[in-house]
Amino acid sequence: MKNTNKHATQFQKELKALTKEQRIHPKVMDAAPNAVYGETNLAAHGFHSLEELVTVYMETQHPARDAKSLAVDKSAFDLLLKYIAPETDIRIIQNRTLLAFRNEILMKIPARWRCYPEFRGASFSELVKDHGMPCLSPRTVNHICTILDMFFARCVEHKYIENNPAENLQPYPSESIVINESVRLPYSLRELEEMFYHLSPKSLPNWEPYKLFVPVLALYNGLRQSEACQLQVENIILGGEVPCIQIKADERTGCIVKKQSSTRTIPIHPVVLQLGFLKYVLNAGSGPLWPELKPDDVSKGYALRFGRSFDFFNRKFVTKEQKRNFSSLQQNFANALRQKDTPEGTIMQLTGRAEGNVSSADMLASLKGIDYGFDIFAQTGIEPLSECEIAGQIEDFFNHSF
Repeated sequence: MKNTNKHATQFQKELKALTKEQRIHPKVMDAAPNAVYGETNLAAHGFHSLEELVTVYMETQHPARDAKSLAVDKSAFDLLLKYIAPETDIRIIQNRTLLAFRNEILMKIPARWRCYPEFRGASFSELVKDHGMPCLSPRTVNHICTILDMFFARCVEHKYIENNPAENLQPYPSESIVINESVRLPYSLRELEEMFYHLSPKSLPNWEPYKLFVPVLALYNGLRQSEACQLQVENIILGGEVPCIQIKADERTGCIVKKQSSTRTIPIHPVVLQLGFLKYVLNAGSGPLWPELKPDDVSKGYALRFGRSFDFFNRKFVTKEQKRNFSSLQQNFANALRQKDTPEGTIMQLTGRAEGNVSSADMLASLKGIDYGFDIFAQTGIEPLSECEIAGQIEDFFNHSF
C-alpha cells in the first residue's frame, strides 16, 4: 500500500506537468490514476495531496480573513508542509502525526524564528534544539492548532477525508493563556543598562536615530511601540513653552490609537530632549518622523518592521525572558512613577489607559521624578545637551513652520 501510494503520487505529479504543458487533456488526467492503480488506493475523484488542498484552501476567499490572518495561515501551513511531505495523500494523515508535529515542532521551535538569519533554511532538527530562547507562546501554538483544525474540518466537509485528524489539537486551556500571557515583567536595572549600551551609536551596527529614540520614548514618556513608531513631525508641538508629543489617530497618515483614551498630549521628558530629540525633529522636515519605518501599506501599521528588529535585538543582547519585551518598557515607566507616589490617575493619563484632566505642568513634574538608577548618557555615550542648548532649540521650534 505504501509503495503504491508513493508511485501514485509521482504519477499524479507527472500527469499534472503534462496537463500544464497542454500535452494531455485534463479529463485524461482524472481518469488515468484510477485506470492504473484502481479505486482501492485513490479517491473516487482522483488523488488529492496535502499541498493541493492547502493551496485550494488558501485561495478560497473568506470574509473573516484579512491580509494579516492570511499571512498567519500561510506561516502555519509552511511549517506543516515542511514537516509532512507536500505530496502526501490527505487521507493517510492521522491524529498521531499531527500530535507529533504539535509536540515536537510547535512546542519547541523559537518564537519569531524567521527573524533570525541563522534559522532561515534550517532543518527541524536544528530548529528544535535548546537555543536558550523563548519558544512559541501557548497562544500561538493554540492558534496554529486551530488553523489546522479548520483546514481539516473543511476537508471533511468536502468529502476528501472522513474524519478530522486535527480535532481538539490545542494543548493549552484558553483560560490559562489569559492568566500567563497577560503579565509583562519590567526590565531589571542590569537589562536596561545592557539595552541602552547596545542601542548606542557606537555599539549598534547600522545605527539610526529611531533605533534609540523609539525605546527611549517608551521608557521616559510611556509611549506604546505603535505610538512611537507612527509619530509624524506634526505630532511634535508646543504646549505653552513646553515641547509635547501629540498621540492621535489620523486616517490620512494611517496613524491609529488603541482606544479613545489613548488620544493625548504629553510633555516630552527632559532626558529625551537632552539626548537631542528636538534637534532631530527640527531637521526631519515633514511627514513621518522615522521615514525608515514608513509602511509599504498603511494598513500594516508603522511598527511592523521595528517590532521584528527589536525582538531580535532584545533576545540577542538583553534577555531571554519571554515576558520581557518592548511592552515591558511601559511597565518600567509606570512602576517608576508609582515609586514616586504619582497619583494613579496621572499614570493612566500619561500611558493612555484612561482620560484625565491633569495639566501639562503637573504631568511634566511627575515625569521629572522618574529615576531608573542608571545613567543613560554614560550607556549610550551621548553628551547631554545643556539647558541653554535646549532652550535655543525650543526657540527655533517656535519659529519653525511644519
